[in-house]
This record gives sequence, structure tokens and C-alpha cells, in this order.
Amino acid sequence: MPLKKLVTLLGIGLLLGMVLGEVYGWVSQFWDPILAIALFHTPLAFSYLLVKDKLPKLAPEKSPFQNPLYSYGLSLGFLLGTIGLALVSRTLGAPARVKPPDLASLALIVIWVPVVEEMVFRGLIGRLLAWQAPGLPGTYLSALFFSWIHCQPTLAKLFEGQWSLAVGPFLLGLITHHLYMARQSLFPAILLHMVANATVFIFGALDPRWLSWLNILYLSRP
Repeated sequence: MPLKKLVTLLGIGLLLGMVLGEVYGWVSQFWDPILAIALFHTPLAFSYLLVKDKLPKLAPEKSPFQNPLYSYGLSLGFLLGTIGLALVSRTLGAPARVKPPDLASLALIVIWVPVVEEMVFRGLIGRLLAWQAPGLPGTYLSALFFSWIHCQPTLAKLFEGQWSLAVGPFLLGLITHHLYMARQSLFPAILLHMVANATVFIFGALDPRWLSWLNILYLSRP
């Protein structure tokens, strides 16, 4: 991939991320931040549904995850591994008790957010990036943009030096983009995203210490 094209795509992603960050900050003044961002992403997700048949057609990436057993088994393994880790760690000490989440928060974070974010960031933006930068460059750019967006970048933060990249969303973006490109379907990516978001509730219910231990996955300065 030509360096000039890579730099151009990075610049576009940086500017688009700043614009979205400003919008996120504005809508978060009126509602809970997660709810506000989900509300903002929802019409974008519907836009994806309207134009998905007109998006560039791309060949599936060669991968073991073309096999449904592997693509869906990854989410199941992640879920069972999370539960297993939390249960094992409980034997190492007495975890603090936390209040169970309300059903509205659970539905928002585990169902609504993954569905609309995968439509927007994999189905629409990720597909366009894969069209312009096939293979590893497109995967990396897609994950980088997804991580950048999760830090809600704004001009004020940038000028104050308050910038960072979220490691957890970056890793999730790498894997979900690859799943999407391998299977040419959003369902495996959505399912994995749901499980990833559910880990917060699973650890919170079984052993909240994991939320502190894994904090580095959420915000880490590069």
C-alpha cells in the first residue's frame, strides 16, 4: 500500500474522529454518555442498512474464521473463559459485593451498543477502509479508528495533551474486523462485541477486582 495513501487515510480518520468526538461531547450533555452515543449511532446504523447493498463487494479474507464453528466458537470460548477466570479468582480472596446492574443498562451496553457500533464501524467504515486498504493495513486502520473514537477526542483535549488510545477497543476492533471480513457477515462480530461488553457485568457480579486489574485495557496513553 502506498505510503501517501496510508497517511491520507490516517489523516481522514483523525479528523473524522475529532468531529465525532465533538458531537459525542455535545450529545452527552443531555443524556447519559453511553446512551447518548448509542442514540447518535443508531441513525448511522440505519443508514448502513439502506446503503449496504451499494457498498463495494469484497472477497472474503482467507482465515480459519471462515468456518462458523471457529467464528462463533470464539465468542463462546471468550464467555466461558471470563466466567471461569472470575470463579477461580474468587478462591484467592474475598471480592467486594456489588449491586447487580439494572436491566436497562444491561440491554444498552450488551445489546444495543454492540449492534449499532458493528454496523457503523465494521459494516460501513471498516468495509470502506478494507476497500481502500485491503488486508492488514485496512484491519489496522479500522481498529485504530475504533480505539480513537472510544477516547472521544476533541480539539480541547488535543491542545491540553489529554489524548490516549483505548487498548481494549483496539484489540476488539482488530478481531471483529477480521471476523467480519472473513465471514462477510456482521453476526460473528456483533456476538463477540456483546460478549466483550458483557465481561464488565460478569466480572462485576462474580469478582469486581478484575475491573481494576484489567483497567489498562480501557485507557492507556501510547
